[in-house]
Amino acid sequence: MEDENTFFLDIAPVKVLNWLVVYYNYGKVSKEFQQHVKRNADYMWMGPNGMMMNGTNGTQLWDLTFIAQACSEARLVEYPLFQSSILKVLEFLDDCQIKRNVPDHEKCYRHVSKGAWPFSTREYS
Repeated sequence: MEDENTFFLDIAPVKVLNWLVVYYNYGKVSKEFQQHVKRNADYMWMGPNGMMMNGTNGTQLWDLTFIAQACSEARLVEYPLFQSSILKVLEFLDDCQIKRNVPDHEKCYRHVSKGAWPFSTREYS
């Protein structure tokens, strides 16, 4: 369930447990396992000190909300030059908003989340 609910992102630090179960049950060349492999680059990379890993796939929405607050405080929306950028901010906010609850959320220890916003992207909600 967690794989489908997070588009195979899972929660990065515990993803390896899901990987092991999927690998054991379905095999290395299975569609299920390969979906996990495709999502690695979302939060794992090689850094100067070796393999690095984030706990999420980013902070996109978090960062954008601070930018939006600064734009609002500076009243940039009042200037025609910035209006298209402000509209893109609103579009991104709309794109990130969670549009549905996770199916059977009680079974996978999830809360009702429809209408909320995630930390990074809707996929990671």
